[in-house]
Amino acid sequence: MTYGEKIEKIEFELYHVRPVQSLKLIDCSNLDYSFKYANRQPINHLFAQRGTADDVLLLRDGLLTDTSYANVALFNGNHWQTPARPLLEGTQRARLIQEGILVPANIYATDLPHFNRIKLVNAMLDWKQTEAILVSAVIA
Repeated sequence: MTYGEKIEKIEFELYHVRPVQSLKLIDCSNLDYSFKYANRQPINHLFAQRGTADDVLLLRDGLLTDTSYANVALFNGNHWQTPARPLLEGTQRARLIQEGILVPANIYATDLPHFNRIKLVNAMLDWKQTEAILVSAVIA
């Protein structure tokens, strides 16, 4: 759905789950993505910097935020945490926080060794069926 003050266009597209097994840390401190914009050029520019990784894990001011298309959750052995200040506060992330599955926290890149798994979270990825990525697959 494309909208401003009113709905401009409604379109339907097939959603293809992209397999992600590795992530590259990329700084995005100058990016504002508080709303889901139709123009994804700034996100695509960051994604293009992934090198051999499948996707990017974005950092703003040293804190983890999101990937190019999903919020993230990190497992520390006891709890699933999600960045407290993502670029985009997704609806699935909000639901998982409300249900107590995810706990918001400030997570710095330097905190990654305290976690062992990462899950990608968006409205099209089922939490229970989404495979976790090993933190060791994050490329600095």
